[in-house]
Amino acid sequence: MKKLVMFLGVLALMVVFSASQTGAALLGMKSYVNFRPNIFFDILGYIEYNYNSSTGTGFFEIKNTFDRWITFADNTQVYLTIPNDLFTGFGLAIYVDKSGNLTKGVSKHTYSWSYDIDNDGKIENDEQWSYGPTDYDMVEVLLKGSVTIAGHTYTAPALLLAGEVRSFGWGEPSSPGAGDAADFDFIFENLSGALVDDGIWPSEPPHTGALVETGYWSGDWTKNATITTIEGKKMPTPEPGTLMLLGSGLLGFGAFFRARFGRKKKD
Repeated sequence: MKKLVMFLGVLALMVVFSASQTGAALLGMKSYVNFRPNIFFDILGYIEYNYNSSTGTGFFEIKNTFDRWITFADNTQVYLTIPNDLFTGFGLAIYVDKSGNLTKGVSKHTYSWSYDIDNDGKIENDEQWSYGPTDYDMVEVLLKGSVTIAGHTYTAPALLLAGEVRSFGWGEPSSPGAGDAADFDFIFENLSGALVDDGIWPSEPPHTGALVETGYWSGDWTKNATITTIEGKKMPTPEPGTLMLLGSGLLGFGAFFRARFGRKKKD
C-alpha cells in the first residue's frame, strides 16, 4: 500500500507539473478544435522570430494574420474578414528563450497589418493598420468595416478579444534542422474585449486556447526565422484547470489511503 501511495503522489506531481509547464512540448490544444465558439484564422500571416544572443531570448510574433470567421455551437458562422469590405486582424507576441520556453509577454507593443488589395505584390498604396502600443500579448482587432455577432454590432476600430499568454508549447519537427513543419499552441488568461463584455466569448474559466499550424521551420531557437502560418484556431478549453484538478484529486486520494491504511497498521 505504501508503494501505491507513493505512485499516486508521483503521478499527481507529474500531472500538476504538466499542467503548468511552459516548455518545448505542445499543450494539446489541437484536441479542442471542435469546441465552440471557435475563431478560424487564415494563411496570409507568418511568424517572425528574432533571437538576441546577448540575452538568450528571442522575440516571437504572429504577424499580418486575419481572422476569417467565428463558429458557434449550432455551427452557424459569422465572417470576420471579407476582402475590400471587412478586416479582422489577429496578433500575438511573446519572448521565448533558446530552449523554446516562454519567458514573458510584451509591453508597449504595436501590432500591424497590411493587405494587398490590388494583388500587385506590393503594399505601399494598399490597406495598412496598426493597434497599440499595448501590453496585451494577444489581440483580435476589427480593423475595417462593421460586423454583427450574436446580435451585437461592432465597428472598426474595435478590440474584440485580448489577453495574456499563460502557456506556450511547440511541436518539435520530426527531423530538426531539415526544415520540417512545426506547430505552436497557446493558452490565454485575463481575457477582455468586446466579445467578452457582451458574453459572446467566455472569460475564465474556461481558458481560451489557440493553435497555429505552420510551414517549414528548422526547430532552432538560437537563429532568426520567418515561418509561414498555414491556419489556426482559437477556442475555449478546460486546460490547464482540468489537469490541475486531476492532480489535486490524485494527491487527495493518496492522502486518504495513507491516513486510512496507515492508521489500521498502527492499530
